[in-house]
Amino acid sequence: MCVLGRIIIIIIIKGEKMKNIILSTTSLFLISTTASFAQSPLTLSGEVDLWGSYTSLDGASYQEEFQTDAEFDARFEMAEDGLTYGANVGAEIDDNNDFAIDEMYGFVGMGAASVKFGKTEGAANAFSNLPTTDLGLLSNGDYESILGNVPMNSLHEINNSGKSEKVVLGYDVDALSVAVSYTPEFAYGVGTYENAVEASANYVVHMDGLHLGVNGTIGSAKGVGLEDYTTWKIGANASVSGVDLGVDYMNGDKFGIATGGVEDDNKTVTLGAGYNLTEKTYVAGNYAMAFGDKLAGGTGNYSDSMNVLGVGVTHSFAPNWSVGSDVYYAVDKASDTIGGTQTEMDNLSIVFGTKLSF
Repeated sequence: MCVLGRIIIIIIIKGEKMKNIILSTTSLFLISTTASFAQSPLTLSGEVDLWGSYTSLDGASYQEEFQTDAEFDARFEMAEDGLTYGANVGAEIDDNNDFAIDEMYGFVGMGAASVKFGKTEGAANAFSNLPTTDLGLLSNGDYESILGNVPMNSLHEINNSGKSEKVVLGYDVDALSVAVSYTPEFAYGVGTYENAVEASANYVVHMDGLHLGVNGTIGSAKGVGLEDYTTWKIGANASVSGVDLGVDYMNGDKFGIATGGVEDDNKTVTLGAGYNLTEKTYVAGNYAMAFGDKLAGGTGNYSDSMNVLGVGVTHSFAPNWSVGSDVYYAVDKASDTIGGTQTEMDNLSIVFGTKLSF
């Protein structure tokens, strides 16, 4: 059978049949020996996150939350005559015990060039500049999951909603990595986006104990029932003498605004630093400033500025087991209308969690 035929057979398996395959292969992994499994073109990996949080909303109210999240990946990869090909399936069990296939794509690569096709993330999710911990909010910059309507201009948000059918082209040679992706259509909220295009480029330099990386990303799409968006980011990261540093600047349109909705061009600047306190303990922090974003929800509030300070620490007890904690403090200056009377709200969130991986 030709290479393309093998790939197509792998990626068209869906629904309950795919669910049964994932569960079966996961069970097989648990009972197989490491030696025999290492010889297979199929590799399985995953992680289980458990975490709880306490959030104080402007001192007037608070909320407690406990969440679990399990993710599993099955990857089939073959190589022959300089050609690498295969398929990847990602499954997730969320806090409601709902099972879903959140990623399923085929891939082909030769030399520096590669192609992915199927349900996957876009090119704008390729690079991150900020030092992060393994757990909590600091691990992915998902401030909104705990702090509520935090108006962060986020390429991460675009990519999560855009885990849909797309084609991703990549080119990686020496110090340069570039990628471009195209999504015909994906649904979000009250509408859909069409012809979503993302692109990214990253350049890395290593010299005498110094690591330096510079990169840029952009994402744009046409809205149907939603306002169009174009968001771009530039950033840099460096590591020297055990200290990791990073900076991101994002500029663009708020994502997910209904047609005719009022929105401001928004800007976000984030600074971050990280350091290995010991061989097994890593601490990191970031400070984010956002301007001119429209808050989500039905209240019609508008944020003139938002400042968020976060600090997190992760300790690894074993290669596949870590625990950690985050503390976040946010100050939001908002008004009912653009240019209206400002009110200031302070939010404090504390997160504790653990991660198991294989």
